[in-house]
Amino acid sequence: MIYFLHGDNLVASRNFLKSLIDQAKNKSQEIIRLDGNTIKIEEVIQALDSNSLFGNTRLVVIEGLFSRPKSEAQKQILTYLHARQDNAELVLWEKKEIGKILQRHLPHKTVIQVFKTPALLFKFLDQLNPQLKKEALQTLHELLKTEAAELVFFMLVRQVRNLLLVAFNQRIAGAPWMIGKLKKQANILNKERLLTMYKELGTIDESVKTGQSLMPLDWHLEMLIINL
Repeated sequence: MIYFLHGDNLVASRNFLKSLIDQAKNKSQEIIRLDGNTIKIEEVIQALDSNSLFGNTRLVVIEGLFSRPKSEAQKQILTYLHARQDNAELVLWEKKEIGKILQRHLPHKTVIQVFKTPALLFKFLDQLNPQLKKEALQTLHELLKTEAAELVFFMLVRQVRNLLLVAFNQRIAGAPWMIGKLKKQANILNKERLLTMYKELGTIDESVKTGQSLMPLDWHLEMLIINL
């Protein structure tokens, strides 16, 4: 079966990819992972068509093929994949949502899964404001009913990082309206508070991952908002 996983909800898409890889391992399949940003057509053909050294079937995972800069190598690979008629064990993974035009290059009978960041999460990130603690906590509690704390944490780190960049007049990619919105929020929070938040996020990440913290991640998220 061929899967195409894309969208900006990286926690959800990575978890789904991991589940596919785990399933393949349970079936004793060989796992081949390829970097879609640099691979050539020969590598793809060899991965999909050659026999495994151990005589097992294999799962091929290609990351970033559709979002790499346009090139002759990319065109060759997409044409080759689109023309395949077999049931190759293949996963194509992208870190962002890919448009319908590029999706036309997908092999036939591809299972397409899009992972979008929920709107409620963006609302929560917009509420990072000392004057909106109550609203932010309410949104956080509602969000954690349906979404993993790891996703909220990941997006919070990204938001604070972007706020720090604009606060220190560093260039970031994005539409003018989005950058303007970030600048306004960064001014409200101020550089000192943003630096403190970023350090706290790093401490939380380390303590949770190493098991030093006795409290779950959602508790740490709540405390972070309370201490804004």
